[in-house]
Amino acid sequence: MEYHNLGRPFPEGLMADVVENPFDVALCPITTDINQHRLIKQEKDLVLQVRHNRREELMIWTHLRQVVVHERLVADLEKVGISGFRLRPATVCFRDGKVTSDYSQLVVIGWAGLASPESGIHLVEVCAGCGMRKYSGVDRHDKLIDWEKWSGDDLFIVWPLPGFILISSRGAEVLRSLRVKSYHLASMRIPIKGPCVGPLSYYVPVDAAEKYGKLEGL
Repeated sequence: MEYHNLGRPFPEGLMADVVENPFDVALCPITTDINQHRLIKQEKDLVLQVRHNRREELMIWTHLRQVVVHERLVADLEKVGISGFRLRPATVCFRDGKVTSDYSQLVVIGWAGLASPESGIHLVEVCAGCGMRKYSGVDRHDKLIDWEKWSGDDLFIVWPLPGFILISSRGAEVLRSLRVKSYHLASMRIPIKGPCVGPLSYYVPVDAAEKYGKLEGL
């Protein structure tokens, strides 16, 4: 099946800065100094500042791959049945001082399971102090996803790469047909070496984490 890595647009002048730190950082109790593990979880809603007044932008990205979507785009996506996401409140401040809550953070809940063993990804170690999991890198990008584990959603993630928003070819075509401009489609053929991730619940809502965690033993 064809799919894409949905990411931030170019040029970077369209990118948003995070005004208020939304993250909570938990320090591992048994690792120290520069090797101390830091588990990062978003606890607060996003407050973003953009360096333009382009209120027609339907998607706005941060440098950390977070994305907020305008309510008009949400309505269009729901109308055609695009699946695999939930919404979280967000605030966007434009250059001229205008503040709007017409945008919501896109939270991806679609699932493609654990990366296929044929991709080369495997668990290397689990930290006894904080539970952080270290994996090996990707050797074969064409074998990354086991489609039998795919939830069937248009927007989805594969573990242990929760920072990448994946989108089906159908979903990508919908974005094109809606003339959404502020995004970039790429392949997953990029160097990925030794991803380290915290608990699944740090990346997806708790109920989704419980459901998928039971299926995959995470």
